[in-house]
Amino acid sequence: ILRDIARARENIQKSLAGSASTTSSGPGDQNELLSRISHLEVENQNLRSVVADLQMAIFKLESPLNALEKSTSH
Repeated sequence: ILRDIARARENIQKSLAGSASTTSSGPGDQNELLSRISHLEVENQNLRSVVADLQMAIFKLESPLNALEKSTSH
């Protein structure tokens, strides 16, 4: 039983050591993450602008279409 407990402790220590090394990130990883976030923010802003332009184009197309539908229904 004592050997099993000792092995279990070793396994726990190895697991803890492995998880600690994988969760710690170096400064390079953090810089890369910040760069990716910055890039995504710019891309997000560009996409929002495109969506706003498309919404405006649809709105401009709906007005004449609604007028045409009213004139043909009478």
